[in-house]
Amino acid sequence: MPEFRTWECQICNWIYDEEKGCPEEGIASGTRWEDVPDDWSCPECGVGKEDFEMELVNVATVEVVTNSNNAEYPIPKSNTYAAPIVIIGSGFAGYQLVKEIRKLDTNTPISMYTHDDGAYYSKPKLSNSISQDVKGHQLVISTAEELALKFNISIYPFSNVSGIDNSEKFITLEGGSRPFSKVVLATGAKCKTIPVAGNASGEVIQVNSLFDYIKFRTLLANKKRVLIMGAGLIGCEFSDDLTSTGYHVTLVDPAPALLSSLIPAQVSNQLQEKFVEKGVNCITERHVSEISYGIEGILAKLNDGTSLETDVVLSAVGIEPNILLAQSSGLAYGIGIQVDSHLQTSQKDIFALGDCAEVNGSHLPYIAPIMHQTAALAKTLISEASPVKYPVMPVVVKTQSLPINCVPIR
Repeated sequence: MPEFRTWECQICNWIYDEEKGCPEEGIASGTRWEDVPDDWSCPECGVGKEDFEMELVNVATVEVVTNSNNAEYPIPKSNTYAAPIVIIGSGFAGYQLVKEIRKLDTNTPISMYTHDDGAYYSKPKLSNSISQDVKGHQLVISTAEELALKFNISIYPFSNVSGIDNSEKFITLEGGSRPFSKVVLATGAKCKTIPVAGNASGEVIQVNSLFDYIKFRTLLANKKRVLIMGAGLIGCEFSDDLTSTGYHVTLVDPAPALLSSLIPAQVSNQLQEKFVEKGVNCITERHVSEISYGIEGILAKLNDGTSLETDVVLSAVGIEPNILLAQSSGLAYGIGIQVDSHLQTSQKDIFALGDCAEVNGSHLPYIAPIMHQTAALAKTLISEASPVKYPVMPVVVKTQSLPINCVPIR
């Protein structure tokens, strides 16, 4: 049997597995990394082969225990006694921080608490995988058990942390409390919601997790018409992806142009022209005010009185940081959890990063800033205080009709 290898993108952590290949990008299963074309780029963030490096998986000795929810997780024997660094959240920011810490220190105990099963999946792919008929489970890159073994950490799935006691150095959750040396909030962000009138307003769906993606795929079965509220990054990516699959998409936004907060008007006009050519019905400077049940599906009324028929309504009007735990723990917050250049909150030994954090007044919910945040915070936690410094950081808009790289204003 051949020994297949895996390769990891150093920008977004997308994994290329030689055994699986990347059929959606024209790379057959079993293709060696050396045989992947030199001009091939990461399907997640667009960087080239030179930004990948080989990933080696090291398996630690573990014992399996069961938490209060009867979910099994590996806990490294070496992590049993010392108070660990506690990471709350198992998204990209949380796991990327673990990876950066393990580059510096292989033994410091780390415990991760997450409200879901802890599986690591590519969140950016949620908005461009329908056209490739990617099922929910196929987006999972690694399970919590695999990551616990790989990084020698303890992962507590289905655990909701309700409070942080910094004076006594413990977190509280159902079933008791757990000690910590330092806490990192990586709680991510949730979808914004805009109140909409009508008896079908409960039919509006948002996609911000793997579970949401599975639900969305299920709702799309045997449907053809999709109304998308919001022409930002996610709304445009979904519009492009769904139209490529044959869905009739209507994109509605109160702004005067698509992606108006990210790109200049000239590029926005080009994108809209491409969308219209593909069949997207782009409606700007208007918003959905009412959603009701119609004779054949759902009837959406706009603020100018126009009515549109559709089968599915997707809201993609933006995200807002998850700050509930920070609020209940007495941490300072604004748009997000307020942190300084060292990512420390208003309380010593409590840090925040990623989509939930507001770094020196700036909220940057993108992959590149998180990469720089995790690299800096790992050093601060393990060796020496290291402020996060941002270089020029492009954002990749995965609209195949008109691929866009842009640099948002900070």
